[in-house]
Amino acid sequence: MDSWQTALDVVSLNDRYHPPPPSSTPSPPPADTPPPTATPTLPATSSPTPTRSPSPTATPIPPSSTPTPTPPPSPIYLPLALRESCPRAQRRADVILVVDASTSMLDRDAAGTVKLTAAVEAARTFLGLLALDPAAPTTDQAALVAFNADATLLQPLTADRAALDAAFTRIAPSVQTCLVCAVEAAATELASSRHRTANTPAVVLLTDGRANPRPASEAVAAAATAKADGLIFFTVALGDDVDAEALAAIAAPAGRFFRSADGSGLTDIYAEVAVSIPCPVGSYWGKR
Repeated sequence: MDSWQTALDVVSLNDRYHPPPPSSTPSPPPADTPPPTATPTLPATSSPTPTRSPSPTATPIPPSSTPTPTPPPSPIYLPLALRESCPRAQRRADVILVVDASTSMLDRDAAGTVKLTAAVEAARTFLGLLALDPAAPTTDQAALVAFNADATLLQPLTADRAALDAAFTRIAPSVQTCLVCAVEAAATELASSRHRTANTPAVVLLTDGRANPRPASEAVAAAATAKADGLIFFTVALGDDVDAEALAAIAAPAGRFFRSADGSGLTDIYAEVAVSIPCPVGSYWGKR
């Protein structure tokens, strides 16, 4: 019996015996296999930080060789309320009545009236058209100057009508007609402390003759100086033997020189003068 069968029998008859399993032919040891080569692990490379692109820098524009001129500012229109009217009721004046008291004023005119009498009546009418009130805070004022060889202030500026009427009785006629004396006397009174600065300074001068002994040109020059200081002149020529050109120059600008052939026209002339005296320059916007 083969040995492997014997062994089998033993196994089958005595199950307490477990023979070793048949050995297999040992496999030859494997050839030396080189150990696996470890793949070198590269150190972790950090991702490169992206380089920030520089912000574009604005290239400055070189200034133009010719600067652009700045346009002038446009006008701004603002509402402005002005009062340019000056009613007679609101007008105040300081008026010097200048009356020729030469001996020729005692002559009668073509109507038979003494020229001095007609002149005084016209001047009284003029005073009646003024707002004379000594008690009022604002009032017209008047004064009286008579002239011949010289000029005399018979009544200084006042709002007293009775005092003005009384002054006419003190006119004393004499020779000559010093026209420049009359102009200077009137200007002097209007430069005095009695003149109210809010009142228009005005002179109303009447004459029936030619300037003597001093020339009329001196009166024209004196009036020009006074007008530069703000005085206003009205001149009245009574009759035909007068220095009309000089009287017109004294009263310039035009419209303030009047002529009357005789005493009958004087009242109307003085009434027109009374309403022709302008407002003071300061009453108008811009001092016009």
